[in-house]
Amino acid sequence: MRRHSKDSKGPSRKPREPRPLPGLFSDGKPEGWVEIATAPNQIAVGMLESVLKAEVIPVIINRPWTFAITGGGGIHGIMVPEDRAEEAREILRDIWDVDE
Repeated sequence: MRRHSKDSKGPSRKPREPRPLPGLFSDGKPEGWVEIATAPNQIAVGMLESVLKAEVIPVIINRPWTFAITGGGGIHGIMVPEDRAEEAREILRDIWDVDE
C-alpha cells in the first residue's frame, strides 16, 4: 500500500454530493404531488392509504427515514397528485385531520 506524506498531494477526491435519506424525497415531495395529511404510525397511514386507493386516487407514503431501521414509528406523510388533492381531502375530512 502506497502512503503519501502530509506534504504530497496524493490522489484528489471530489467531495460526495449529499444524498437524500432513505424514504425521503430530496425536497420533501416528488414534483406534482402534495402532502394532504400525516399519520402517527404505519397502521394509521395504511388505513388512510386504503381509503384513498379504494377511490382510485394514487398515493405515495413519505415514511420517516427511521422507518428503514425501526420498521414503524414516526410521522408518515400522505401524498397525492396535485390535481386530485382536493378530492382526496374531501374523502379523508370525515375521518381524519387533513392539511389545508
